[in-house]
Amino acid sequence: MKKRGQLLGMPLVYIFAIIVAGMILLWGGSQIVKYLQFAECVKIQDFNNKLDNDVKSMLRMDTGSRQGYKTSLTSKVNMICFYNSENPINNNHYLVQEYKTVIQNGRKNVYYLPMETEDCDLMFAVSNLRNNEAINPLCFENGKSYDLESKGAIVEVKSP
Repeated sequence: MKKRGQLLGMPLVYIFAIIVAGMILLWGGSQIVKYLQFAECVKIQDFNNKLDNDVKSMLRMDTGSRQGYKTSLTSKVNMICFYNSENPINNNHYLVQEYKTVIQNGRKNVYYLPMETEDCDLMFAVSNLRNNEAINPLCFENGKSYDLESKGAIVEVKSP
């Protein structure tokens, strides 16, 4: 006795398998995007930790010692900016409107522009680092150099 209709159930299994495979691919793609964004955040945090270590090493040097550093940030970050809360803001060109309130009320003195990754914290407080230049905030493009100069208890960021 032949069973009829068994062939009609097979296409449903294939359709179900295609739907499940598509859902797995979509989930995998979204996870890859999240991991790439996380990698960008890690690179920024790594650069900030390096900056913090550079400031600490400059504090151990003699007063007046000056050393040049190069910004090596991710491709999503165009600039690094150094802000001094004790001086008025006079460089509105590089200051995004959302940062004004945060910077003026916060203790963070280093931030990165533009803010494309929403999950990353792009504003940091680096202790003993100060911008005493006439331009506040002092911004450097990605790939450009900046100088750190020891002033005893603080380190000043300077244009080369």
